[in-house]
Amino acid sequence: MLFRDEPNAAATVHDPAIQKAMFDLAAPKRMVGIATLDLGSSNYGAKNPILRLSDFSGKKLRINGTELERQKMAKLGATGIGMPLINRIAASEVRIRTMKIGSPRMSRIAGRTK
Repeated sequence: MLFRDEPNAAATVHDPAIQKAMFDLAAPKRMVGIATLDLGSSNYGAKNPILRLSDFSGKKLRINGTELERQKMAKLGATGIGMPLINRIAASEVRIRTMKIGSPRMSRIAGRTK
């Protein structure tokens, strides 16, 4: 996994060197970064465990289908297949390789608890 836990993720995102690297990405677009924050983790489910970033390579994952999500999957080496939330929940219920949104609210909607 990329981070050990949520506190480790937050500490990494707030590290001055990491912040500088993220802010430097905005500079060519004439933007100035002023803060970084952790919006929570994303959980991915698949038939085979996804433990490393390289585990995404070659997978087809169901996503919301926004351009940003498609680009994220492409950068990870996966293919994002856009589909509505209700279809992703149904697919996960029949154990098809799928992605689920990682928020506790979405887990409750899907009938799962952490």
